[in-house]
Amino acid sequence: MVNPVRPRDMVHLGRLTAGRFRNCLAVSSSEDLLTWRVHRVIEYHPDYETHAFQYPDWIFDGRDVAVVSRTSYDDGLGGAANRHDANFLTFHRIGDFRGLVGP
Repeated sequence: MVNPVRPRDMVHLGRLTAGRFRNCLAVSSSEDLLTWRVHRVIEYHPDYETHAFQYPDWIFDGRDVAVVSRTSYDDGLGGAANRHDANFLTFHRIGDFRGLVGP
């Protein structure tokens, strides 16, 4: 689980470092730990200032992966103050995750 910078957010990289973008949570893999491939975006929000899916933790659950994320998102009460001050802990299940990666 990683926070890749989506192509539409790349235009902001001169102003912000890549580590500031947490508005995308994705399943990724690498064969050499240098080149990474994004297999599936789990969550994404175009507002990178107050929306984030960060510090994910996961566990293998049979053929699935269960993921929890510290999340900053809209809540009907004004939302999170910023990307870091999370107002949710969210749960995600990725079914048959090995099918994403292939043999």
